[in-house]
Amino acid sequence: MKHLRKRLLAVFLAGVMTVTSVGTSSYAYEAEKKGNLSVTGKDGKTIEEEESWEEKFPNGTFAFKNDSITIEEGKNAKEQKITIYRLGGTKGKATAKVAITPAVAALDEEEKELVYANAASNKDYTVKVENPIGADGTTGKQQVSSSYDIVSKKEDQKVTLSLKDVEGDYVRYFWHVKKDGKWEAAEGAKETLTVSEKEFNENEYVCVVEADYKLGLSKTTGEESSQKLWINVNSRHITDENTYEKGSYTDVTLDREMPFKTSFLQVDFEDGEWVKDIVVKATDDEEHEAEELASFTIYEVEGAAFTETANRLSMCIKDDEEKLESTMGFALSKVRVDKSTGKAKIKLTRTGATQYVSSVDYKTVDGSAKAGTDYAKASSTASFSGGIESTEIEVELLNDNKKTEEDRYFTIQLSNAKGGNIKKNAQEIRVDLFNTDTADNDNVATASKSTEAEDASKRVKEGKKAITQSGKNEIKVTPVKEKEQKVSYEKSADDKADMSAQADTDFSYKISTKGLTSKWGRTANLTEEYTAYDSNSKEKSLTKSTLQNLVFIQMLKEDYRGNTYFEVEDLANMYSGMSVKMNVTTNKRLYAAYNYLSGFLLAIGDKSFATSLTPYTNGSGDDNMKPLVESESKKAQKAIYSQYGSKSNQSVEKEVSFDDISDTGKATHIVLKSFITKRGDRVRDRETNVVSVNDFVLKRRNIDTAPTLNITTGNSGDMNRLSNSTESAVKTVKQGLKPVISLMNGGFNGDGKFYLGSELNVKQSDNTGVYKLESVQLKEGGTLVVDGKISNKSTTVKFTRNNRRMSTTASYSLNCVYNRYQNIKINCKTSMLQEETSAEKQKKLETIRKNIKVDGAAVTWKTSNTDFSHTASDVKNFNKIN
Repeated sequence: MKHLRKRLLAVFLAGVMTVTSVGTSSYAYEAEKKGNLSVTGKDGKTIEEEESWEEKFPNGTFAFKNDSITIEEGKNAKEQKITIYRLGGTKGKATAKVAITPAVAALDEEEKELVYANAASNKDYTVKVENPIGADGTTGKQQVSSSYDIVSKKEDQKVTLSLKDVEGDYVRYFWHVKKDGKWEAAEGAKETLTVSEKEFNENEYVCVVEADYKLGLSKTTGEESSQKLWINVNSRHITDENTYEKGSYTDVTLDREMPFKTSFLQVDFEDGEWVKDIVVKATDDEEHEAEELASFTIYEVEGAAFTETANRLSMCIKDDEEKLESTMGFALSKVRVDKSTGKAKIKLTRTGATQYVSSVDYKTVDGSAKAGTDYAKASSTASFSGGIESTEIEVELLNDNKKTEEDRYFTIQLSNAKGGNIKKNAQEIRVDLFNTDTADNDNVATASKSTEAEDASKRVKEGKKAITQSGKNEIKVTPVKEKEQKVSYEKSADDKADMSAQADTDFSYKISTKGLTSKWGRTANLTEEYTAYDSNSKEKSLTKSTLQNLVFIQMLKEDYRGNTYFEVEDLANMYSGMSVKMNVTTNKRLYAAYNYLSGFLLAIGDKSFATSLTPYTNGSGDDNMKPLVESESKKAQKAIYSQYGSKSNQSVEKEVSFDDISDTGKATHIVLKSFITKRGDRVRDRETNVVSVNDFVLKRRNIDTAPTLNITTGNSGDMNRLSNSTESAVKTVKQGLKPVISLMNGGFNGDGKFYLGSELNVKQSDNTGVYKLESVQLKEGGTLVVDGKISNKSTTVKFTRNNRRMSTTASYSLNCVYNRYQNIKINCKTSMLQEETSAEKQKKLETIRKNIKVDGAAVTWKTSNTDFSHTASDVKNFNKIN
């Protein structure tokens, strides 16, 4: 039935919602853990904790106690607990990060049409999380620095507050007011906050900002406009460093403005804690609703081991209002269908309470059209998921390839309605059949009915299986086709980078770093990983030992001072900043009427900035050196440190951020420049020690989420064929199309998140069968970053974009496109008659060849007069032979 796979989502979730959790005490668990715990796994089976787990998981691993929970609306609705166990050991602090996802169903592959009838929204329930018990009051809290500016607009004795330059695809605002020295949440969670002018003058205001799930903070309206504040990660409210009260909970702030948005929370465990609760309660309302569903998933952990055995729980919310009914029936009383189309599609509609699940039985009844001759007999059940107002019944039609002059008919009748009633005068439909004999190929019903081979000279049939599980690249044309099955997908892993299935209905995977070895650490030592160059002597490279005590040695009789620089390609993209530790010495020397003054600048710029030398300038000292240093600083993309005058062995330690570099394309070199001013007609030869480098450490940037591998075919019809192919064929093709991904250069952090600048090699596997990998594209969201060309079945893609700073929060994808190449063989032997001469047979064979088209176009055929066949080699992505 149309969109059946998508609609099964709600039915499946409803089927598992059978366990009602029993309410327990709302006090925190302080008792010592005794004995082994048991949890319910994804398959519904009980899993017992083993004693060996304490050694295997010394910091523990998280699991839900149960796999489902049911809560009910009503004035006397009770809170229910979702218990999370910390199995194994309990050493150290640990955090379980949980996502709450409403069961939103999609009616189309692109998910443009969504159904929310059975989805539990953020307005349908409340959530609170048990706080940890321990001495550290900062657990579950995040210290955030103020960075956004507040704009206040006064009008009619009111002040409207808003923020400047907030960016993100998903943004939430949490306004707070400081009264009597204490911060408290202001009403509403809007982009702006309006208060009276009196309140504005008496109080301070600040806004906690959640932009793409990262917390930020505005400046305050009071005197202390910039500060750091502690934010509770679950409530998004300002808090303090005090420890949690015994047995306390934190209310999770769900997004009620976007009620079907996935919500995130975290459950924190102190050292020694082994169990925590999430408490949920249904919100009572007067709406008549179907059962509403959501899932809780432990998607990430900190300080503990991650396992998927029991990391998901389903929640069902039952309504306490009277259940209403719907009315179902055929949309029309009569339809007329061409048998050449292969199917009669009959529309069923319903009205009334469409928020509930309902169904009705149907069956075909012979009229002048007979089952087995004109159509395939059908008797089944049509179902409506919650929120669905129409569905389709499909009846296979049998095509005898004969044009008809008059119609034949059969009827379809409805009975046994559940969750509604059958509409009067709409319980039966008449289906009139005619035949134009225009079909290019037979449907399953017609093909399975036929037992004889079709004459190729009459009509060349399309090979049904364009995808073969054996990997053979030859398709032999035949009209006899196997009955097709629905496909069940399985997850699979690679020997290289691990890829686990993202969804059962597509060819998308999340690429993890399992099986890979990082070649980079979190930081890069500039002097060890990049070559230093001296621009004063035809860009000679400097040795590591020279760098440890870097000295600018230029004689005063020369016309220019020299630079030392490091070329760091993709600097602002790969690195977020740099730690600088160095000693700097600048001098001022006097010799009677002659003197000189040296200076120094550490900055970031392009190649021209790095190699341009600074000429001597005449002057009287400081007054001339200051504008010289300032002038060079302005030419840089970022000036880090400057110095001049009589300053010996100055110790410099700085933390430098690259976030404020505007033109990242020109931020390619880290440059150490020296200067000198002089007075007088001549000077003596002198050396000037400017700087010795101790430690320049670059800090790497990483993307926040695992890249997605998307596998597509050059012909979109291939995916549809797969959906109707045999289960073993799908498994073989799906596994074969997964490329081998290896790390050419780069790395990832301890959380398995790739560093920007990393290079991945994507190679076609040895089991692609009839497919060839022909392009690999790296995308940052919807923006193309790399269009990798295939050479020797592989290509390399790099997380870089022409020195532009790429986003760390964007969704990155590797899109692999495969094209199908096959040989086609047309057997014309059945067209040859025994009494025909060889010349007549060859003429007929040539006539057939001229009439054969592949997807409507001519191809090059190789003809065999021996077995009377035509063969075409390496035909790309063909769909139909006619």
